[in-house]
Amino acid sequence: RIAVESAMRHAIARNEFSVVYQPQLELRSGKVRGVEALLRWTSGTLGVVSPTEFIPVAERSGQILAIGEWVLRVACAQAAAWHQAGLGEFRVHVNISGAQLAHEDLAQRIQAILLETGASPRLLGVEVTETTLTVDAVLAARTLQALRAIGVEIALDDFGTGYSNLSMLRSLPIDIIKIDRSYVHDVTASSAEVSMTRAVITMAHSLQMHVLAEGVETASHLPLL
Repeated sequence: RIAVESAMRHAIARNEFSVVYQPQLELRSGKVRGVEALLRWTSGTLGVVSPTEFIPVAERSGQILAIGEWVLRVACAQAAAWHQAGLGEFRVHVNISGAQLAHEDLAQRIQAILLETGASPRLLGVEVTETTLTVDAVLAARTLQALRAIGVEIALDDFGTGYSNLSMLRSLPIDIIKIDRSYVHDVTASSAEVSMTRAVITMAHSLQMHVLAEGVETASHLPLL
């Protein structure tokens, strides 16, 4: 952890970070609805470092603030470039850490990045986890409301793995529920597992939210969803 933290301090300046984009597909049409920006790191001293290794270290050390802002800037610039290239308006979703959400000026920072990169708020989405929201629900709600007011899309990531409740979902400006991969089953799944997945999707739709399923990796996953 010490080696990772030390090497990470110079990663942005040395251009060691990169962003890859995972497509988010509309199930009925098969069209790309958006993409999720995923951070990758190839260290000059440590080689390829897994996000599961360096993200927790970045969060504990406080480096996640600078890294998170760098990812936002890169993602917004890419979204603007795709739009200017005539590829249409699909959103780039960026994960927001608890440390970022704890800053009262996050919405203003994001607006400044949008202006700097020339990206419309309609091209950006932010993703927060259930755990992140429980740290300071009032501040989180205020920040997310400010972002949604300018047109940024809000997604609740890893739904079903934390402590969300219906009252929280109603009080927050959530546009998309991302159900965790543990809820994504194929046609051979048990009826109990299928019922859980169906219940989550039905609940989200009843709250006028879209549903995004993570971990769809085989053709047999699609018919059930």
